[in-house]
Amino acid sequence: MGDSLVPSAIAASGAVDQLRSKTHLYILPADKPEHQRLDLQQELLTRIRNGLFLCKEGVHRALASKAGDPRPVVLDVGCGSGFWTVEMAKQFPEVDVVGIDLFIPDVLAPIPSNCRFEQYDENKEPWTVVEEDEGASVGATWMMI
Repeated sequence: MGDSLVPSAIAASGAVDQLRSKTHLYILPADKPEHQRLDLQQELLTRIRNGLFLCKEGVHRALASKAGDPRPVVLDVGCGSGFWTVEMAKQFPEVDVVGIDLFIPDVLAPIPSNCRFEQYDENKEPWTVVEEDEGASVGATWMMI
């Protein structure tokens, strides 16, 4: 990824090896080569879209702080390597960005203070990532927000 739009400093955690190659939870590998593939995929999508998402005005409007409302929250469901999660947090420092996946990625670059990762399996656990009164927008690479 030589002249990378966003240099990839994100690598899979050693804990991901526990998932192995294929399970009933996740049919694709969850290892370093897969996270590198996901980084490349996200970089290509970012270039094609000319940004992290398609509807720039809509996203900015949805994430704008409003008086009396709680701080906006973005959920990156199935965050993989954390590429999109970290970049959204950099682009929107006034928004909390939460990446959730089966394993927390090893992000080698500094993680912005408004960004966090949580290990979560929606097949097994009740939804507890965001408090009920928090207004959350859900983002996923293929959701094309």
